[in-house]
Amino acid sequence: MKKTTLKLYSISLLLFYMLTACKDEPVCCVNIDTQIGLHYMNREGKNLLDFAEHYQKEDIKVYYKKGDEFEYVYNGNLDAPNMHHVYYTPDSALILAVYASDYYEGETSTTLISFNETVFDTLYCEFDIQDNGVSIKKAWLNGVAIEEQFMEIIREE
Repeated sequence: MKKTTLKLYSISLLLFYMLTACKDEPVCCVNIDTQIGLHYMNREGKNLLDFAEHYQKEDIKVYYKKGDEFEYVYNGNLDAPNMHHVYYTPDSALILAVYASDYYEGETSTTLISFNETVFDTLYCEFDIQDNGVSIKKAWLNGVAIEEQFMEIIREE
């Protein structure tokens, strides 16, 4: 009888330690999905970035709306320090990838994309903000809805 009580006590103690030693699992992954792809082209389908006077990729600047002002964004420690980069798709389309502002007003933010002093676009985004990340729910460029975080923009050169 004494052995049975000792075994029962040992099992209970082991079970108690197992239950009290358990901690909430930390969030394992953070997902940040705030990139929008923009394909600027003329009516003939030719890429405007780097091929048109007003769309030179080295002149592009991104500004984030903070309060009532737009603030130039530059983070030298990032691969895309001005919150954008340009890349070619496999079919040679030149795409401008812009990272939406993280200055949230509730669940929205506004980003200004400047090509020069007179040519710019306004990106407005609504986000899904969770404990383990943030992602774009809806986005608009100059008031036009962007589907699937990608948009083709047709403009004159």
